Amino acid sequence: MFEQVVLVLGPHRSGTSLVAAAMETAGFELGTREPWSNDDNPKGFFENERVIAFNDHLLKRLGGRWDNPLFFGSTALAKLSPGDVEALLEDAVGMLHEDFPPDAGLIAI
Repeated sequence: MFEQVVLVLGPHRSGTSLVAAAMETAGFELGTREPWSNDDNPKGFFENERVIAFNDHLLKRLGGRWDNPLFFGSTALAKLSPGDVEALLEDAVGMLHEDFPPDAGLIAI
């Protein structure tokens, strides 16, 4: 299984794609992904779209948004039922197993 998992965290337009690209250059696996870009970043993104989609789903489920600095995820998460938390955890683990090679020692999310 994975030896090391690094989370690349940052708000919109903060350089997370650059950091992800550097992590890939350093030997970290970024998971299954297709090259993609948009008007904000015409040279392309290195983040895994499935991880981003999961994060967006989780934020929405918890009543948060990426642009709300006053959102407290831990408080919102504590309000979920144990079954809901278990389902989210299963989704996250399933995504990791599907998107990252089983022999990947180093992964960056």
